[in-house]
Amino acid sequence: MLIFDTLTVEEFMSIRNESGLSVVDTELVQRALPASLFTLKYERDGKAVGMLRVVGDGAFVAVICDVVVVPEHRRQGIGAALINAALDRIADCMPEGMWIQAMLTCAPERGKYYEKFGFSLFNADIHGIVMQRYVKGG
Repeated sequence: MLIFDTLTVEEFMSIRNESGLSVVDTELVQRALPASLFTLKYERDGKAVGMLRVVGDGAFVAVICDVVVVPEHRRQGIGAALINAALDRIADCMPEGMWIQAMLTCAPERGKYYEKFGFSLFNADIHGIVMQRYVKGG
């Protein structure tokens, strides 16, 4: 079952841990979840087994991040359900006929998966290049 805006810090941490992802600081998760445009989780038998967050400004850019499904529930359509529900919610936030840039980052080997949902590699000739920099806290 898909559920919007109820993802807890404990569920976030549990899904990451069960999926073998790196440990993140609980205080940062406590800050990140309410700052998201929305969160989405997939529950099975009362337990969160998949999640994603969408961050952005709600007008021009929406970034889908933290898309994770625990290993024993993968390849059952949960990831697709999460992505499709997120894209529908993003579209519902926009006025009729207006466009928003929906982006996500993923491991290179997952790129083909996201093409099914209309995502494509950023075309530098049309849109310019995407640059990033990590900034260390402190």
